[in-house]
Amino acid sequence: MTVISALQKTDSRTSYQSFIEKNMTISPEKARGIGEAIGNKMNTVLMKVSKLFLVEDTMASIKFGIFLWFLSCVGKWFDTITLFMIGTVMLFSLPRLYEDNQKQVDEILHKVSEKLHQCFIMVKTKLESRFYQKEKTT
Repeated sequence: MTVISALQKTDSRTSYQSFIEKNMTISPEKARGIGEAIGNKMNTVLMKVSKLFLVEDTMASIKFGIFLWFLSCVGKWFDTITLFMIGTVMLFSLPRLYEDNQKQVDEILHKVSEKLHQCFIMVKTKLESRFYQKEKTT
């Protein structure tokens, strides 16, 4: 707009002039606050990741391992671009499908969540009994 106004010899202001003139700096106090917030979030994430990898919570580590295994299987089947295309289609179609069939989907999800909960309880009890037996013998 500056070049056009110079060529036309007019004194027109750009629509972005208010943004150009506005002070867009961040105060040191605000920067410190943002840095502390980012640091706190990073520490929380690092603590959770270390608990997963160091197997402090056995069930969470098993769930994470199964999730990584599932991702590796999906990665073998599909290319990255294909996954992005499938994800984009699902992003716009699944909400509509859920709205149209909400009652049936809720019933199925409830049954699946109950079965998964039963499976997790079974695996947890077997793992705990196995670990408890090892500790008892030593």
